[in-house]
This record gives sequence, structure tokens and C-alpha cells, in this order.
Amino acid sequence: MEYLLIIYLSIGTLVYTVPSDKTCSELYQGLEAKNIIQYVNTYDDSGHITGKITKHNDYYVHAWGCQVNTN
Repeated sequence: MEYLLIIYLSIGTLVYTVPSDKTCSELYQGLEAKNIIQYVNTYDDSGHITGKITKHNDYYVHAWGCQVNTN
């Protein structure tokens, strides 16, 4: 069975086909390891860290998930 990793971005949706020897989580972690998925600090006006956001290259990641490829 083939799976798809779906990443919902601020500009649209990206879909990666998950290799048969990996899980969706392993593929996502691989994207993190290659700095394609990054965690970026956010700051308030005084320069204090207020939290973190997730980005895929230059675009914000809203969510990600996995589903079976039905094509």
C-alpha cells in the first residue's frame, strides 16, 4: 500500500509519496534533518522569544498528515 505525506502550507498543499521502506513520520523527520522543515523562533517587540513556528522552506506549515494513496 502506498502512502502520501501531506503538508498544509500558508500558500497551498504539498504532497510527498512516502518510500515503501519508510513511514510518514520517518519521511517528515528526514525533511527536518535536511532543514527543509524548520522550527523558527518568534519574538515580541522587545526581542523576547514568544514561541516557535514551523516552516517548509519559506512558507508556514499549518498541519501535516498521512493518507493512503487511492489513485
